[in-house]
Amino acid sequence: MTTSIFLDLPTFPKEEIQGMKRTFSMYVRMPKKYWPDIERAEKFDEEGNHIFNDLSTIFQEKYFSVKGDGFDLM
Repeated sequence: MTTSIFLDLPTFPKEEIQGMKRTFSMYVRMPKKYWPDIERAEKFDEEGNHIFNDLSTIFQEKYFSVKGDGFDLM
């Protein structure tokens, strides 16, 4: 797995791509009520990192599953 982003477009800089990469699973699995916070967690600053850490805990406790097909929300 690669940790670097090779794309760096003027209209979609690599920092935005990296932010979306780190929050993609949250957008997919968590309810829409979390989306404003998830969007803020895309930023790699102090507040964004703090929100990302908080959301990661919620995500792991409530919305991540290793049972079955991985889409069990129990």
